[in-house]
Amino acid sequence: MRQMPDEVIKAEIDAEILDALQGVKLMQTELRDGRGTGMTLAFLAAYYEKLPTGVTRRLTEIDAETLRHIGPVTGYGLHGEQMKPLADKLAGDAAFAQVIRAANAYRAKLGYPRLGPDGWPEKAGAGLANG
Repeated sequence: MRQMPDEVIKAEIDAEILDALQGVKLMQTELRDGRGTGMTLAFLAAYYEKLPTGVTRRLTEIDAETLRHIGPVTGYGLHGEQMKPLADKLAGDAAFAQVIRAANAYRAKLGYPRLGPDGWPEKAGAGLANG
């Protein structure tokens, strides 16, 4: 039987870091929309763990202490309104905006369109004055 590594393999290249950031953003979206479950929390923690320290150090609005305790919480069958306190700590407005800014930095390096404040790619010409 194959032994699982004790240590999480951190993202190293820009595309891997962007993938992890976008995973965090997707899980935050689930939490913010009230559709989050214990599994959402587990995936958010897994994506966050993949991020290198240099990135997580800048994501100050995500409550890293809460993330460290996600394992036991996922077995409680939390959903809906029960998830709100966790969603506020991990996916509040400031945390969501920070993840989008970080993802946009890596999207720019890789030549991808920016994400808008809603977390989805901006449409061509969005934000430009017509006229």
